[in-house]
Amino acid sequence: MRKSIALAEWVCLYCGEIGDSVDHVPPSSTRPAIIELGLRHEYPFVEVRACRECNSALSDQGFWTTAERKRYMKRWIVNRYARILGMPEWAPEELLDLGYNLSIHVLTSVYKKQRIERRLRF
Repeated sequence: MRKSIALAEWVCLYCGEIGDSVDHVPPSSTRPAIIELGLRHEYPFVEVRACRECNSALSDQGFWTTAERKRYMKRWIVNRYARILGMPEWAPEELLDLGYNLSIHVLTSVYKKQRIERRLRF
């Protein structure tokens, strides 16, 4: 019999997107130093689900807790997508005045902005 996997197990801890990779907290590269310094009891080693973008951005950043890593990712997302987040709101009437190709481009950007805002609220 196959076990069912809860959806929450496949959600990125940092932004709520599909968690298709594993983030090591603290990073694997810093774990030997943590052990050597005798700090293992202060910084437990855990593995959490992360989307590829968050996992890549975090890489081996020196944040040793999930809370620190989540705060970093929120700032990173804001900086990475500042242009899209700064996009003005569009009224439906305004979109009708645009040509087909431009309206598709604007609607795609509106969708991206909504998705990024959802990631930041997570």
